[in-house]
Amino acid sequence: METRPTAHLRSRLIVFAKYPQPGGVKTRLSPPLSPQDAAELYRAFLLDAIQSYLTLPAPIEVVIYLGSETDIPAMEQLLADSGCGGLPIRAQRGAGLGERLEHALAEAFREGIARACVVGTDHPTLPLRLLLQGFVGLAAAQAVVGPATDGGYYLIGMNRMIPELLRGMPYSTERLLEQTLLATEIHHVPLQQLPPWYDVDDAESLAQLYADRALLPPGSRTGEWLRNHLDPRQPIPAP
Repeated sequence: METRPTAHLRSRLIVFAKYPQPGGVKTRLSPPLSPQDAAELYRAFLLDAIQSYLTLPAPIEVVIYLGSETDIPAMEQLLADSGCGGLPIRAQRGAGLGERLEHALAEAFREGIARACVVGTDHPTLPLRLLLQGFVGLAAAQAVVGPATDGGYYLIGMNRMIPELLRGMPYSTERLLEQTLLATEIHHVPLQQLPPWYDVDDAESLAQLYADRALLPPGSRTGEWLRNHLDPRQPIPAP
């Protein structure tokens, strides 16, 4: 049974990310966190995710797509200082998330990529094996999606450009996954679904992360942040 992408097929993990600037990331976590603490937590998510993604086997390559082009030099420095330097960093293009996803995926296919998956950095307990399953799933299906527990998805992937799965979708709502699945039916796109997982975006999911902290790898920055900032004797306050 195949357990990883076929060696001769170029595959790309497209990582959508932001530079961890206070007030610019994880705004739904403020409150209960301050903007500074929310940015520090996101910084931990980001660096842990990149470090993990870099362990994916060939032929999977990692390319970061940053929310703002002006933040690219700062991101390059952050990654270099953290031992994750040298990765390609490009700017997201488009007026909304759908256009940005379409641009990044289309760029991958123009550059000869056979299988491309887009993922974020908001799910620090996400097992790496689910990303691998995404690429493996594209051997049999034209698209793959990783459902998020909030009604969106933590991953979407394709082995050819399928703009119908991206255009006109209700992004940042609990209907995103539902409408994406409906589009695969309408346009007869063979789809592989991954197991569901959760993003950490609000007080409730932060509490879930704290409960799941044993799932974090030893030495993770996220685990260190949780130990230093959250008191296990006190519940995480609702916003």
